[in-house]
Amino acid sequence: MADIRDPKVKILDCTLRDGGYCNNWQFDKKEASAMIHALNNAGLDIIELGYKSPKSHTSKSFEGLFRYCTESQIQFLEEYPAAEYAFMLDAKEFLINDKVDRSVVDECIPQCEESFFDWVRIASYYPTLQGTVELTDVLRDLGYKVTINLMGTSLLTEDDLNKAFSLASISKTDVLYFSDSFGDLKPNDVCQCIDLIRHYYSGKIGIHTHDNNGLAFANTIAAIDAGIDFVDATLMGMGRGAGNLRTEQILLYLYFKLHKHSVNPSELLEVLDSVMIPLHKKCQWGWDYTYMLSAMQNIHPTYCQHLRATNQYTIGQVNGILHCIDPSKREKFDERALFKAIDSVVARPVQVDERLINLPLYEPLKGDTFLVIATGPNIDSYCDEIVAFIKQRSPIVIECNPKNTLFEAVSPTYIKAILNWVRLRKALESPDLSRTPIVSGLTAIPEKYRNHANVCTIPCHISKGNVQLDQMSMILPAYVVGMFAVGLALLSKPEKIYLAGFDGYEDDRNPRHQEMNVFWKETSSSPLVSITPTTYPITIEPVYRLIK
Repeated sequence: MADIRDPKVKILDCTLRDGGYCNNWQFDKKEASAMIHALNNAGLDIIELGYKSPKSHTSKSFEGLFRYCTESQIQFLEEYPAAEYAFMLDAKEFLINDKVDRSVVDECIPQCEESFFDWVRIASYYPTLQGTVELTDVLRDLGYKVTINLMGTSLLTEDDLNKAFSLASISKTDVLYFSDSFGDLKPNDVCQCIDLIRHYYSGKIGIHTHDNNGLAFANTIAAIDAGIDFVDATLMGMGRGAGNLRTEQILLYLYFKLHKHSVNPSELLEVLDSVMIPLHKKCQWGWDYTYMLSAMQNIHPTYCQHLRATNQYTIGQVNGILHCIDPSKREKFDERALFKAIDSVVARPVQVDERLINLPLYEPLKGDTFLVIATGPNIDSYCDEIVAFIKQRSPIVIECNPKNTLFEAVSPTYIKAILNWVRLRKALESPDLSRTPIVSGLTAIPEKYRNHANVCTIPCHISKGNVQLDQMSMILPAYVVGMFAVGLALLSKPEKIYLAGFDGYEDDRNPRHQEMNVFWKETSSSPLVSITPTTYPITIEPVYRLIK
């Protein structure tokens, strides 16, 4: 039976803020304008443009305009008569000892009448809520409408929730939000939270959902049915990890099911096609097995995002790494805890229950010239030239994850470098397996492969921004076979190491590109030369200069 209600719920789109976790807030200005134009035409009530961050805010990578919402730089955006604009603050950046740091507030937040914005949203976890209440009063005095967004709701005990909502109720906040930061709430939990808030607080209530369990839409419908006042969403669910409620999805529901004709979801179609689909192809947010796993175990989604960003770990390895994260480090992202977990998982075969045999250590080969072949597309483009180089120069060849025997067939001395257990197992089970040496960072293999191949090891460990090479082990900044293979060549101390297929990425913000650049920086004194095109900071000597 059709529901003929016209709900008064307001929809806030936070694509440019929450979606910024996918691309470091580096949205093209034309694309941002197109988004905002479409969102206004679609009937959105509030559009959140990003964060305002103080000078004390630090980051390991370049963050774009929408991490700062610098007033002078957002004037290119069009103001519309209907929708209002919001920015978010991270509470802890504006507090000292749970007291408002007025100097930081004055530094980056003008009076509302002098600002492009109408709303301020304060993101606060439970420990900073006391200071957030004071910060709310300060921002209201500056003329803004204010929301308190309580983060990590699913992590709090019932006693903590009672204390949090009781404390928030004495603030001057215009809206009290609860956020399912880990995506672990269910519709019944959402309704219980709303009832609990109403016990203490008589004002407007909002909800921010994440889709780790695939329940962002269901949780939002439950909240609307319970009479909630504000709902967050993002275009195509763009957001950290599994993402958020989809703006187009909730508008379709409101328009067709609840007959809220003040919204027009078809106005989003063009921007979805022209902007959001290309962004999704590039940034790859959205539900997958590992994001749901992180939600089920209350593991901060940034762990998953780091592991999935470079596509260098199998789902099985991600599963193992998440299980190995210290339980005391799961609620807040800790890079050291992540690397410790990676190190404990990647050096062993995944999900192997049978008896293992330890691999012998690799003995570095003696030679003046090495060629390390990676897997970039330029390998196919310059295949004939690389074959000619090998035939004429006779280097020792180390190939990463070889797809065929083309280079092996023309190499007098040849090694396969394979880190990943799935690839190594495939190589060991290949019907045309040769006695060609394989070197891996794995230290053991199942006993059934004892006589199948000539496999040895250099145990590989991970340490952020650190490279150490010796015959007993390697320490690398990431578990990447290209780094490992170059490390094998460096152990031989040759006069020259030629590289092929280390193409790099056009976008130097790509996480894998950045990881490799750390490695190149650490090995910058080594005799490395690329003979195929590369965007990495490596000396280039075109292969044509080296062959007849």
